[in-house]
Amino acid sequence: MRSMDDQTFHLMPFEHRGEAAAFVTAFSRFLDSPRGAGYLEPPGAVQIWSHAGASHGAIDVYLTADALAAATAAFAPVIGVATNPNVPLPEGSTLLIGAERAPSWGLEEAERVLGAS
Repeated sequence: MRSMDDQTFHLMPFEHRGEAAAFVTAFSRFLDSPRGAGYLEPPGAVQIWSHAGASHGAIDVYLTADALAAATAAFAPVIGVATNPNVPLPEGSTLLIGAERAPSWGLEEAERVLGAS
């Protein structure tokens, strides 16, 4: 797994926490399925991070290149994605899906974790 410092992250901004939670829930279930499990190799290649957005209730979700590839396989087309090469994650970002096998999240759990971002 590459360090955070040399990752390129793809930004998916969500205006509302519920929208971000729905995406994270669906994505985690895809990764937990036979079709999505292959994207988890090598361990840590797929990373999803979150950070509170600029406006109240907004959530920014950051995907590594491998996470974006998996999201595209699951939900093509993936819209609203911007690339941030060599730009560090914002201070206080939260790792949602990373080095360990991705859990299949429920919507309430995703909303709770994103609320702590």
